Amino acid sequence: MAVAADASNAADASVAEQFELCVSFIGSAPPEALPTSARSQASALKLYGWFKQANAGPCTKPKPSVFDPVGRQKWQAWAGLADMPKTKAQAAYVNFVRSVSGPNRQETTRALV
Repeated sequence: MAVAADASNAADASVAEQFELCVSFIGSAPPEALPTSARSQASALKLYGWFKQANAGPCTKPKPSVFDPVGRQKWQAWAGLADMPKTKAQAAYVNFVRSVSGPNRQETTRALV
C-alpha cells in the first residue's frame, strides 16, 4: 500500500516538475519559436484555464460583466474546467506544450520526456 502511495507521489511530482518547465518555456519563448496555431487566442485561453486550475483550483470568482469581454473569456476558460484535479490540469498543460513545441525545441521536449 505504501509503495503505491510513493509511486503516486512520484508521478505527481514529475507532472508538477514538467508543468513548471512548460510554464517557464511558454513564458520565455519568443513568439516565433511557437507555431501559429499555438499563438492563437484559443490556445492562450486553454493554457490560461489549465494554469489557473492547477494553481488556484476550481474557479470561485463571479462571472465578469459583458463589458469585460477579455475577462469573461478568461473566466469561461477557467470555470469550464469545473472540478478538474490539479494534476490533470497540469498534465493537460504539459501535453499541449509538448504538442506545439515542435522539432526546433528539442531541448525542451527532451526535458519533458
